[in-house]
Amino acid sequence: MQGLVVDPAAGGNMLRYVNDAIGFPEGYRNTVATVEVFDYATLRPHIFFYTTEDVKAGEELLMDYGVEFHRFIKSEARRAQSLVDAREGAAAAVEAVRDLKTKNGKLTRQLRVAKNESSELSTLLAEARDDVEKEQRLVRAANALVAGLEEDKKDLSTKVQSVFSIRTP
Repeated sequence: MQGLVVDPAAGGNMLRYVNDAIGFPEGYRNTVATVEVFDYATLRPHIFFYTTEDVKAGEELLMDYGVEFHRFIKSEARRAQSLVDAREGAAAAVEAVRDLKTKNGKLTRQLRVAKNESSELSTLLAEARDDVEKEQRLVRAANALVAGLEEDKKDLSTKVQSVFSIRTP
């Protein structure tokens, strides 16, 4: 009867007390067996569980869950491990994104500081250019004054020589 699942946890019946015999120490044996019957009147399957021997109070009820059950459990264990791995991978990715956001925030602040410093340097550079231009104008003016003084010196020298040359007989 593939596709039929009996889940006593959902139904809450007494089958939840029947355990799989595999994994119990030697000497334990199946104490519960099943009979599958198909009811043609209702077109529904029925599974009857019965004990194979007298069961004492507190005694473990055991049965063979079957190969398919164990395959299913192994498959579910692999799937569960895969989900755990995926969650761990997702958690690592989230942590990596947080780290990147932190680094990005730091870099953004550093870039902002660098832009401010660059702006300040640009301002200082413009001021320095203005100062250089002023100095160049002052140097040109000073050179012009020196040239004028040189001319005045020549004129004065010429005048002094002419004054002295007039007095000398």
